[in-house]
Amino acid sequence: MIHIASSRFIRDQEMSCDEPVLQSRSSDECIAYARLLGEGRVAADAGRLRSEVSVATTAPVRLAALKVDRKQNQVEVLSQAPPKYPGAAAIARVEGPVLLEFDLMPDNQISNVRVLESVPEEIFDQAAIEAISRWEMVNNDDTTITINQRLEFKLDD
Repeated sequence: MIHIASSRFIRDQEMSCDEPVLQSRSSDECIAYARLLGEGRVAADAGRLRSEVSVATTAPVRLAALKVDRKQNQVEVLSQAPPKYPGAAAIARVEGPVLLEFDLMPDNQISNVRVLESVPEEIFDQAAIEAISRWEMVNNDDTTITINQRLEFKLDD
């Protein structure tokens, strides 16, 4: 019984420390943070969290070269909006790749953005999908082109 009460007290303390930090974060970031907290990869230190939240969404994301299922010259990249580094992942200093696949339609629209693989799973998926969806490209072919793209979420040391 004492163990249950102690566990509850610790959890309540952690949540009270986290609440001021997470109140301005999106629900996806809060969910990612909760997952990381549950895995023991986040220390519930409110002072440290507050100081790192401002850095969280500005961390760089590295882009691998586009992998197109046809000749590279059929795709012209106009702009590649960088993904926002999820705040909870930045706070926890979590890094990892996301491999995506998407279709570039003949009318230059990007569609069917899907995650093929991500490590850790689901932490960076939404940020990667949203970024790819904002990219601007030109399809120099009259058919749909399938493209694979790897995004590497990595914090500067």
